[in-house]
Amino acid sequence: MATRDPANGAATRDLRLGLLGAGIGHSRSPHLHRAALQTLGRKGTYELFEAESEAQAQAVVQRLRAGELDGLNVTTPWKPWAAAQCAFGLDAVGRVLPGPPDRPVNTLAMRDGQLCGGSTDGPGLLDALAAADVDLRGARVLLLGAGGAGAAVAPELLAAGAAGLWVANRAQDRAQALVVHLSRIGPGVEVRVLPWGQRVPDLTIDGVVHATRFGHGEGQPYDRADVVAWDWLPWSAWRGRGTVVADLVYGASPTRFQALALAHGIPAGRQLLGDEAQVAPRGVLLGSGEAMLAAQAARVWRLWTGDLVDWRELKTALRTRDGR
Repeated sequence: MATRDPANGAATRDLRLGLLGAGIGHSRSPHLHRAALQTLGRKGTYELFEAESEAQAQAVVQRLRAGELDGLNVTTPWKPWAAAQCAFGLDAVGRVLPGPPDRPVNTLAMRDGQLCGGSTDGPGLLDALAAADVDLRGARVLLLGAGGAGAAVAPELLAAGAAGLWVANRAQDRAQALVVHLSRIGPGVEVRVLPWGQRVPDLTIDGVVHATRFGHGEGQPYDRADVVAWDWLPWSAWRGRGTVVADLVYGASPTRFQALALAHGIPAGRQLLGDEAQVAPRGVLLGSGEAMLAAQAARVWRLWTGDLVDWRELKTALRTRDGR
């Protein structure tokens, strides 16, 4: 299924790939990309590169610049930093853009000796929502979290036709900066900050996208402290409206945020990771984080090599230990 290799010009040699981040021992990316290698009939390695400091992150990126690596994924906390290192951005199909990336990046590749970066997080989320028959055209969406993941998916929510986007983040200055940026690229769409922790009015919200680190890397169920921490959200209004709730965090299903939504009476919607599916695309989309993870991983290959991978072929790797 290999088509072209913009990064190396060699569709047959072993690829050296990896993930740059901090606290990534739990990551499932190696399983996904080893599965992609197998699906494509290619050989290569995929490593985890732990970086707690900027100097450590820079050393890993230098290996990519020097040709020791063929491609890098980037995760917390280095997505915004990685974007600032890039000379050019990459679009969703791997084409080089005229300027640097305009959002945090999760994928790095070299083009003509220049470090380039793109994000597959937003398109991956849209793939997952499409699999649940969720149409964002005309929808009003609440984005919880304005960090690397939130900032990466927000432009895609607007591009998919959302009529309004509210952004809530613990650090309000970060939410405000994201809203200013989104207002420039999506003129005519209502985009505003929702203060974190304040009782939310019963806004007409059609979809909620959770992009904070709540529950990240954890399998524990929610507890009373969690309930209190999130009781400012209008759960009852969402329950009555049939609001769609998607969580970018992956792990135990339901995730801690999804468990809270279910405990507040919001029904389960489509199951996106397993083969079975609920009838309704509304409510809590179980497995949304895993579906997005598989979808964005498949899209990464367009940026690295031009190869086309069906994300549905990768989602089974999330259920196995070694990705086979």
